[in-house]
Amino acid sequence: MSADELLQKAESLLVGVAKGTARPEPNRLDVNIGPSDLIAAATALHDARWGYLATLTGVDLGTEANRIEALYHFCEGDAIVTLRVTVPRSGGAVPTIHGLYANAMFFEREFMEMFGVTVTGLADTSHLFLPDGWPDGMYPLLKDTDLKAAAARTTGSEPPEMGRQGDRFIVPIGPQHPALKEPGHFEFAVDGEYVTGATVRLGYVHRGIERACEQQNYTQNLYLVERVCGICSHSHANAYVNGVETLAKIEAPPRAQAIRQLVACLERIHSHYLWLGVAAHEAGFETLLMYSWRDREIVMDILEQMTGNRVNYSASVLGGVKYDVTAAHAATIRRGLDKFEERAKHYLHVVTADSSFLGRAQGIGVTSKEEADALGLLGPTLRAAGVTRDVRVDAPYGSYKQFPVTAVVDSAGDLTARFKVRMLEV
Repeated sequence: MSADELLQKAESLLVGVAKGTARPEPNRLDVNIGPSDLIAAATALHDARWGYLATLTGVDLGTEANRIEALYHFCEGDAIVTLRVTVPRSGGAVPTIHGLYANAMFFEREFMEMFGVTVTGLADTSHLFLPDGWPDGMYPLLKDTDLKAAAARTTGSEPPEMGRQGDRFIVPIGPQHPALKEPGHFEFAVDGEYVTGATVRLGYVHRGIERACEQQNYTQNLYLVERVCGICSHSHANAYVNGVETLAKIEAPPRAQAIRQLVACLERIHSHYLWLGVAAHEAGFETLLMYSWRDREIVMDILEQMTGNRVNYSASVLGGVKYDVTAAHAATIRRGLDKFEERAKHYLHVVTADSSFLGRAQGIGVTSKEEADALGLLGPTLRAAGVTRDVRVDAPYGSYKQFPVTAVVDSAGDLTARFKVRMLEV
């Protein structure tokens, strides 16, 4: 179905709860609803299997308007439906849709912490990003919140303890995690050797980039959004420049769009090799870690030659790119990718044929197609569970229409399938 047909279907599903609709872009439908109608609207989309919940974002409309908007974004192919719910800045509340969309829980907890809107019916209302000692009543993404005053009032908190809680035995791991490369805190509930439950805390590297971006100009923000992640800095910059160019009603030249895609593909290769090495390390396969990270240097050197940097490439600027691809760059890329193709085939053989590796990966962490879809998984993890969803294919942007890619899918849903999908993408 085309985007227009998909949006017409969504509009018919929501006709009973919509207070008004708008088409800000040909592939987008905005639906205004009240908080009391949110469950009905989400149920209509869920029961019709219309798309997946991509994210929930908040917008502070300011003290004069005295309102906050909660925006629930649902995607199906290149069609986007946004449920817009407006609540008061003080005492506002929306019901949870976690019972329909499992991934909503994380979005809703973040929304509560950052905007102070109560999400009723949410089972877990503990902090996800903010410190436990963060002062009550101070919400970082409200425009009138004094962040320096909030930070000054933030107190320390007691570290979690290991031991029995009711009928469960809790084992805390982190924030200085023995295996992960970034801080994260987990509490595992165990019954003997079996893990029966887990909670996660992710906010130790939360730096308030959203709020910082509100205080800079459009060009300065380019350098902020690149620093959301050191592995995929270009993807964040690409999302940002595409958004700003859409707002400005301008389009980057075709050559610039192709260079953006080229850098994105190179970055994806280095990201997959980084993941390959780290995952092999966690499985006790140190040799694969060393070899894959050695080969990853090939693409890091290419990116450095093209842009002058191995991490934050700053390739994209508003309306174009900062660097051209010279004949020397092209020759280096071709040589490097010839080597990469050879090595990727070797690693694909290793992760699908090595008996010691398969013993630690095959049949481990199995996620069914239904579970992956219900949990809102994305990327190679989703495609390794048999769901054909790839934004580069479903909603091609930039030069992806001119230089299309093919979605790589595997149906096993285990750790081995996740290795296979990444290596086949490379």
